[in-house]
Amino acid sequence: MKGVHHLLLTTVTGGCAIIPMIPLIPPGWLPPLALGLVIGSLAPDADASDAAILHPGLPGRGTGARGFSRWILPFFGYLIRYLIYYPCWAVLRLLFGRRCSLEHRGLLHSFLGVTLITLLTTACLAGFLFLARGDAYLLLVPFGSALLAGCLLHLVEDSATVTGIRWAHPWSDHAVHGTLHTGSVNLWPTAFVILLAVGGGMILAGPRYTGEALPWQAPAMFLFLLLAWGAFLLASGVRT
Repeated sequence: MKGVHHLLLTTVTGGCAIIPMIPLIPPGWLPPLALGLVIGSLAPDADASDAAILHPGLPGRGTGARGFSRWILPFFGYLIRYLIYYPCWAVLRLLFGRRCSLEHRGLLHSFLGVTLITLLTTACLAGFLFLARGDAYLLLVPFGSALLAGCLLHLVEDSATVTGIRWAHPWSDHAVHGTLHTGSVNLWPTAFVILLAVGGGMILAGPRYTGEALPWQAPAMFLFLLLAWGAFLLASGVRT
């Protein structure tokens, strides 16, 4: 699946889930939540040399968007690729032998891989904050949580492709896969993004028309996202 589809599917889904919860979330947590989702949506592809997270060029207008794409995304991309992926692969290669191969959709496209991405990326940021004598350690909690959620959504999205995902790699090479062709012209992911945005927007617009907060808004949103993603995977022919 293309990087832009990963980015849109993950951020729209995350946004729909987070917005109804804003009254319960500390305001200072919203930026790290957004950053974690964006990084997580692209992080598992850091094992590919042409990954969107390694190169500037993601769509966006304005200096802020260009700066984020040019500097922040590659920073995290190269950190994950060279300080996390390669060292972890080397250790696991000693433990699992040839079963742990250096390939795209290998280690980083597994539950173990995204767990390592989350823990070690968050640990690296904690180290940077320590060296900079920063006091924003609590912000690592929402960042790490959103990073893991973004990575897991990336894996779910790639599970709908023909190649699929080996969730239990390197213990098992069994792949969960669907019928989407990576890199081909396929409007289904784009249509699903629009469906998520429209459906989520209708639920979020409820208080605007009733004049009061709706107690069922957050549960309704989570139910909508669960059903929508289930329909997406079903329509994509995902099978184990």
